[in-house]
Amino acid sequence: RHLELLQEEDVFGNVRERSAQLRARLDDSIAGLAGVTDIRLCGLMAAVDVDCTDDALRARRTCAAATQNGVLMRSLGPSIILVPPLTITRSEIERIVESLEKAIVETSP
Repeated sequence: RHLELLQEEDVFGNVRERSAQLRARLDDSIAGLAGVTDIRLCGLMAAVDVDCTDDALRARRTCAAATQNGVLMRSLGPSIILVPPLTITRSEIERIVESLEKAIVETSP
């Protein structure tokens, strides 16, 4: 039944559309921010790397700031990891990117 639901709800179509949206929004709003060194994306899984040269906990502090804005993210070393659900909506992608942008700016040196 799970496979039927994935097909009925066009979950994979949503993943393709939201992945393209997430890529565009990360490129437009996040890539140019001070301290962002790389962005990787596979489907809806994304990693945003930040420069931790002078602050080993910068990614962790950025995730904490995003949580204060109502969006959960996790850090792994210098990477901020985004793993939204496959059923995420257009507006939820916008909220994630806006929250991440605000958090990166807030935690910049």
